[in-house]
Amino acid sequence: MENLPIKVEEFNGEHRVRDLQLAEALGFAQRRDIRKLIDRHKAALSEFGEVSRHRGTKPPKGSSGGRPQEYYYLNEEQAVYICTKSDTPKATEVSIEVVKTFVAVTRGHSPAPALPDYSDPQVVLGVISHLKEEADTAKAKVIELAPKAEGFDHLMNADGLYGLQNAARALGARPNLFTRWLKQVYLFYQGGALVPRVQYTQRGLFEVKTTIVEDKARPRTFVTPKGLDFFRDKVPANLLIGGAA
Repeated sequence: MENLPIKVEEFNGEHRVRDLQLAEALGFAQRRDIRKLIDRHKAALSEFGEVSRHRGTKPPKGSSGGRPQEYYYLNEEQAVYICTKSDTPKATEVSIEVVKTFVAVTRGHSPAPALPDYSDPQVVLGVISHLKEEADTAKAKVIELAPKAEGFDHLMNADGLYGLQNAARALGARPNLFTRWLKQVYLFYQGGALVPRVQYTQRGLFEVKTTIVEDKARPRTFVTPKGLDFFRDKVPANLLIGGAA
């Protein structure tokens, strides 16, 4: 990459990369837009570990700064996932750089070795061969992660939302039992349509989209990525595929 290496930081005892720094490397025109991408794919990202957020320090009193920002800190797999979803010209290049940087950090820091003698053609060929091997390893890891990056996409609609049946599938639950369970607390019928209770819509767990069919408004309830994250730890084991019925 051109003068923009990935910087890995330690966050809560783990090696992670900050969202805005990754956005800059990927070439986002508005760096904060990467947070919308992270929010949209949070359910998939959680498959690779906790999606960590950190609120920055509050600006000094009397300064022109607003509220403190909240940053996402992504682990290696999460950062590669977001790269594959960014659709930027540098996505592949940055994915490889992420993997190489995390590998280097994991190996730890050792005393700097003596500089190679680049006047020796054999040394130069050896360095090129080593770099190619590292690049091939990084590419292989990106390819390995790609199927997981697609794992939830076919369950989302164009707005990044999940229908009730697909939300169940994303959680590994039986769709009909999951919907029945939601109706016990979170959903109710209104004019024949299954809609969320107000407090759960206000919390951002659901969204209702309305379409017009034969001059009639037809509301349909969707689970948001935040909602999917919320329900992940709350779905009873007997609703899960492979669990006791």
